[in-house]
Amino acid sequence: MERLLHLGLVLSTCLFGLWPGQTSAQPCLVAYDLTVNPPPVNGQYQCGQVVTFCLTISDWNTTSANWLHGIVPGLGPGWDPSTLTPVSAAITQGGSGGTWSWFASCTGTAGTAIPTTGPGFFFDLDNDGTPGNNFGDFVNGPCNFQFCWSVAVASGAACVNGLDLSMTANVYGDSETGSWGAAGCNGDINPVLNATVQACQADAGLPSSTSVCEDMAPFDLFALLGGTPDAGGVWTDPAGNVVTSALDPSTAPAGTYTYTVFDAIATCPPVSATVQVSIATNVDAGQANAMTLCEDASVLDMFAALNGTPTAGGTWAAPNGTPWGGSFTAAVDPEGAYTYTVVPAAPCLAQSTTLTLAVDPAPWAGDDASLTKCANDGSVVLFPLLGGNPDLGGSWLDPLLADHDGTILTASSLSGTYGYVVPGSGACTHLIDTGFVRVTINPLPRVDFTAEPDSGCHPLHVTLYNTTPLEDVGANCQWDLGDGDVAAACDQVEHVYMDPGWYPVRLTVTSPAGCTNFLLEQHAILVEEAPQATFLTSPDPGTVGNSTLFFSALDLDNSHYGWTLDGVALSTGPNAQQWFTDVLGSTHDICLDVTDRYGCVDTLCQEVSIVVPSIFYPNAFTPDGDGLNDKYMPRVLDVVAKEHLFQVFDRWGEVIFTSTDPTEGWDGSLGGGGAILPQGVYVWRLETLPMYAADKVEVFGSVTLIK
Repeated sequence: MERLLHLGLVLSTCLFGLWPGQTSAQPCLVAYDLTVNPPPVNGQYQCGQVVTFCLTISDWNTTSANWLHGIVPGLGPGWDPSTLTPVSAAITQGGSGGTWSWFASCTGTAGTAIPTTGPGFFFDLDNDGTPGNNFGDFVNGPCNFQFCWSVAVASGAACVNGLDLSMTANVYGDSETGSWGAAGCNGDINPVLNATVQACQADAGLPSSTSVCEDMAPFDLFALLGGTPDAGGVWTDPAGNVVTSALDPSTAPAGTYTYTVFDAIATCPPVSATVQVSIATNVDAGQANAMTLCEDASVLDMFAALNGTPTAGGTWAAPNGTPWGGSFTAAVDPEGAYTYTVVPAAPCLAQSTTLTLAVDPAPWAGDDASLTKCANDGSVVLFPLLGGNPDLGGSWLDPLLADHDGTILTASSLSGTYGYVVPGSGACTHLIDTGFVRVTINPLPRVDFTAEPDSGCHPLHVTLYNTTPLEDVGANCQWDLGDGDVAAACDQVEHVYMDPGWYPVRLTVTSPAGCTNFLLEQHAILVEEAPQATFLTSPDPGTVGNSTLFFSALDLDNSHYGWTLDGVALSTGPNAQQWFTDVLGSTHDICLDVTDRYGCVDTLCQEVSIVVPSIFYPNAFTPDGDGLNDKYMPRVLDVVAKEHLFQVFDRWGEVIFTSTDPTEGWDGSLGGGGAILPQGVYVWRLETLPMYAADKVEVFGSVTLIK
């Protein structure tokens, strides 16, 4: 069911009287009030004007059990529907947990429902965001529902003079936009407000005011108007004279300036806006000046130093912005731009000027200094030695007052006092200053040393003596011994050189004055290889038919050789020889002793062998346990034991005994354990590697087992 409410300043019907052209509420909607703010003027609203409507329902009749469910504003064509905005929704009246909210649309689910409608206020009983699937807010009789919304009159090209601005309030029961299926709220009349658009377009803007100073540049009055004023209007001054919008504070009168705009619609009145202008008189801070003073200048009156005709009574600020008293002492006060400011009455701005003060420092040659160096310290620039940050650009004098470049060459410069002279500059040309550096150059120690002995065989014990003059020796002497070892001693150093070779020695001495010098002897120590009594024996070992052995010393730089064989002298040269009889497995001791030119000795003894390889094997044995000839094995001499393999076979070729130990024999049993096998002939096989041979040998034979 739709209820259309007529809009007026305040529309009210409660079963009493009616406004002209208004129809009384039908069943369901019994009593209501509709307010509008602002009301139309002569039945008209202006373009873009925003209007707020509030509908209050104070009595509701649940005809056919219909509950209040929706309020939808209906807009005439003169309104801008995009500006339709909810202001406030009603509070739930029926005691349920539902909520009145603004929805873009609502589609009822009852068979009696109207088509989709909205936007508007709808009751969402179950708060699921879909009001069309539930009932309305239950009341029957007096109630207090209030719904407010706002909307703007169309603007711009859409705002046409005379357009209809009617507004209807469509009221629905839950059988129309909800889920209740019993229709009952129908037959209501739709009252309409017959307001229209008055499309007056003239806009003079909003009034404003300004306060200016007489020395300000001309400005545009039009730019001071608020809002969006139309161009092309007329300005009049406080006396009513027509003027332009450009106002020059230095010549124009103060007062109210009026801007008037005439509307294109003849029935629309002209509109005006005003700008209130006040003009104040300014002051003079004088003209800027800059001065440079010497740091010994007398106190300066800063106001008297300004150019022009400044107004007295202003204030001074230091370069860092802090307040200042108006006088300047060059020796202590900071340099920079000092600001003089005179503050006029409002609205004139404060006037300021600057007095830039610079100070030329008195010449400064720095604090005196001293320099003590050794004759090997190289060059030293004197200027950095002066204390107190001296001026650059001065000149130097040596101890004889001759011009000097300010750089000390310790190997050649004089000891004495060097002067640094700085003349004044700028405002201080009447001043001069001198700084002094006392220079002392100490001689280097005259380093010398000797070594005893300076050569020999390794390991070589050497004593190194410091022979530097005693007056040149302080408390620090460092030795670099050339083999990675160092020592600290100012008299002598004992050292053992373990390995052969040439060794450099470096002695560094610090004098009592702290000067350091060194002496480096690249070939100070010669350590030769100690004699080696090594020799070669050929052949080695001796064998049958080749038993004459030759012995040759490997170190041929010795002064003496001595050979002995089994303790008996053999030869005194670097070579010796001896013939040996072919004795099975004989060995002998051969020794060599040598002596070099330094008297160093060495001895080496070696054992030499005469090898006669042999294999012996009997042809029978008696394993009867009497301790004689109980086991059978081939006898081998001078063979490699780990390459030994001995096997015994029966008459059918089966292995009945195996051993890899040259000292283990066959006891006549099967596998080397158990009962003795039958008497008879058995075949054996021997595989072995003779010493000093490259290949193995394989020997076969037979043995008779006798019981």
